Amino acid sequence: MRFLGALWVFSCVSAIAPIAHADTIPVRSGEHGDFTRIVVDVPGGTGWELGREGAVYELRLDRRDADFELGRVFVAIPRDRVSDVAALPGGGRLAITMGCDCHAKVFVTANGGVALDVREGASTEGAAYETPLPPFGEDTQTAEASGVPARRPASLAQVAPRPALADDHAVALPVSPPRAAAVLPLGAPALPLPPGLTSGPAFSAAPEEGHLDRRERAQAILLEQLSRAASQGLVEVETDLPRPARPGQGTETSQAETPERPETAERDAPEEPLRARTSVEAHLRLVDTADAVTSAGETCPPEDRFALGDWQSDLPPAAQIGQARQALIGEFDRPDPEKVRALARLYISLSMGA
Repeated sequence: MRFLGALWVFSCVSAIAPIAHADTIPVRSGEHGDFTRIVVDVPGGTGWELGREGAVYELRLDRRDADFELGRVFVAIPRDRVSDVAALPGGGRLAITMGCDCHAKVFVTANGGVALDVREGASTEGAAYETPLPPFGEDTQTAEASGVPARRPASLAQVAPRPALADDHAVALPVSPPRAAAVLPLGAPALPLPPGLTSGPAFSAAPEEGHLDRRERAQAILLEQLSRAASQGLVEVETDLPRPARPGQGTETSQAETPERPETAERDAPEEPLRARTSVEAHLRLVDTADAVTSAGETCPPEDRFALGDWQSDLPPAAQIGQARQALIGEFDRPDPEKVRALARLYISLSMGA
């Protein structure tokens, strides 16, 4: 009976062992116009190192039981920049052969994979991953002979940062209002000065007309921007505040005692030396926003959102729809949000007779 039990346990372990040791790593690919991307979905916690010898990049993992799934590598890409991707003997080794005078930029993906962007042209001097790796098995044999642990390959954190996306891949991030909004009154901005500051030659009771006009224009600019900030949720407007009190009684200064203002270039400036905009506009780089608000102070959408005529071309409608539908699916069989938006705009433009 004990013999049968031991035999049953041995059979279960023998059946599970190949599954536990078999670790197939997917290798994906994608064509991006000016570069070709190869992504190796390295499992978490796996060390790796990358080097180049001649036209071949070698990715070497610290796991010899790893295998690579290469069946769909050249389904999405041609063999122009990358001519071959193959596993090397010994396990955990992958060779990526260049098909041109190209170099690879390496970064780590969001899920921990190793990505190579293969671009045409030689690499810069001293670039990472452009030197050959040590001969396979040499480090292990040396370590076993000397009793020193073998050198562990670089971890996923020891990799060059991801390159900046091109302009056509840029993503517009939403602008969130601050958590704590300020409470600002939108009443008359002319606040009284402290009693100690109401007298003296520096404060004239009768400002010149030109100076008053400039102050009123500055006041109008600030009030307009406060209205825009309120419409964007950046401030809360308190409309029930009491009106400001009258200035305190102080020593009055007659107009005759007021010294004349020196003529300066600032007074003759053709434009106001004042620019005001909200943090949302500063983020979106809105420079000329004079006509970008409604009479209620709400921000107007950009004009290109309503240019229905620009959302289609001169081709027949069937040809335009066919081209737009073919471009929906991008890399790794995933829909491209910009292409989906373009197709939706095309349907709107055609259906509304623009």
